[in-house]
Amino acid sequence: MARPELLRVRPWLAIVGGLLNHLTIGSYYTFGNMNPYMTSYIRARGNQKDLTFGEMTWVYTALVVGVSCAMFVGGYLGEKLGSRWTTLMGALLSSAGVALSYFTCHDLYLMMVTYGLMVGIGVGMAYVNPLTCAMRWFPNHRGMASGMVVAGFGASSTIFTQVQTYYINPDDVVADIPGTRDDCQSTEKYFGDADLLDRIPSVFLILGGIYAAMQIIGCALISDPPQVSC
Repeated sequence: MARPELLRVRPWLAIVGGLLNHLTIGSYYTFGNMNPYMTSYIRARGNQKDLTFGEMTWVYTALVVGVSCAMFVGGYLGEKLGSRWTTLMGALLSSAGVALSYFTCHDLYLMMVTYGLMVGIGVGMAYVNPLTCAMRWFPNHRGMASGMVVAGFGASSTIFTQVQTYYINPDDVVADIPGTRDDCQSTEKYFGDADLLDRIPSVFLILGGIYAAMQIIGCALISDPPQVSC
């Protein structure tokens, strides 16, 4: 049986662990920041030379589909495997999708699989269980517990857009290549700086590694309340 002093700290550890995981999976809201870089890279060095920002949003569409479909799966697995392992499975799947985009960032359709579906399914699986587990630790303060965890989801894009931009575009290079299609020639411009484009594939490896490290630490802190299966 757990010691009383350990039971006092475990609820707060679960909230910190959930917060860390939500800080990583909430980074899918940074898609708008990454879109110009990913689109420019595919146009310059990939398979779709006339790709537009609008067409690149199919990756985000695949991501949202993955999130929506995996929410149910995450809840079901949470009842069977517990909060820690279900969250870890989903979180690491999303990080793997980000990291594998290092190999697929030259092609729109491959990015729909890695940065879209893989990340989305992982986010959907990892989203629910840290929330429900925190609320079960604080049955009389469910709103407070869930709010503290989901705050990481909201804050994620604020943090990781800065990380992405600092790494990819530290010199604040301006997009200077106009679009080639008549319908976007006057509105869309793309990055052509060689050094900037060189950094785009590796940012996925760096982000994937950062996310995975935070997720492993966070999941180590998450635990279900005694005699309760989250």
